[in-house]
Amino acid sequence: MDYRTVTEEQLDACTRVIDEAKNEVFYLVASATDPDVTYQVRYNKQYKVLSCTCKAAGSGNTCWHRRAVVEHNRQFKAAKKAEAQAQARQLRLEELGLTRDEAREALSHTLTVDGQPADDETLVRVFGPCTRRPAESEIEHMAVRYQPQSFSILR
Repeated sequence: MDYRTVTEEQLDACTRVIDEAKNEVFYLVASATDPDVTYQVRYNKQYKVLSCTCKAAGSGNTCWHRRAVVEHNRQFKAAKKAEAQAQARQLRLEELGLTRDEAREALSHTLTVDGQPADDETLVRVFGPCTRRPAESEIEHMAVRYQPQSFSILR
């Protein structure tokens, strides 16, 4: 099957259904010619093929419903994988010291360093709280600088 010929309209006609009683996922696909008709597309585990209840599939032809279901399922799995990766990265950022809100904000931005996406440590530095402690030399310098000085009006 050539899955590149699936249109957005065909993808929109697909509805993913989970039958919890049978522990099975199948699709309902709306007919392109009759708005009151939907076809079922199921995976046949025994023969390892998709079956469709449309007339074309019933006469042995390849129907667009199966092509659309394959593409829809591919996009669904890709979206779930991206979602899982984003959740894992958010947890990694939280382990590195960001709060949940800071981690979400960091992931909602596209930060690049030298043309590459920023690594997690950089995101923590940019979006995390400012917790830098001054060095001893800075403390000594500021202590001298802000030392109380005597004041006289007569000078």
